[in-house]
Amino acid sequence: MQTLHGSYLFATHGWNIVAGVAQPKAIVEGIDFNGDGTLVSPFATVSLNGTIIRSSGSPGTYTVAADCTGTLTFTGGASYDIFVDPNGKQLWMIQTGGVLPAVFEGTATRLP
Repeated sequence: MQTLHGSYLFATHGWNIVAGVAQPKAIVEGIDFNGDGTLVSPFATVSLNGTIIRSSGSPGTYTVAADCTGTLTFTGGASYDIFVDPNGKQLWMIQTGGVLPAVFEGTATRLP
């Protein structure tokens, strides 16, 4: 597998690290992979330390290597290392960069 195509639901929770203090973060987000290394998030609901933020239309890019590892980056936002199930039904993501340090990982599942 070297590409992703279709709609996935990313549901996860973890922590942002702010001034050395862990603050809870949770996300439920749609991710539409276009099959060409680009993506868009048609909707997202984020809870940051209890503050709810909703967004839509966030673009990004991704790569997938032959060994099913890759990267995902939201434009102007967080970046992730990913591992894609060989049949493309799920991918696992761990945040590797962003505005704040974070301990954050989760699973995205392909929608029918």
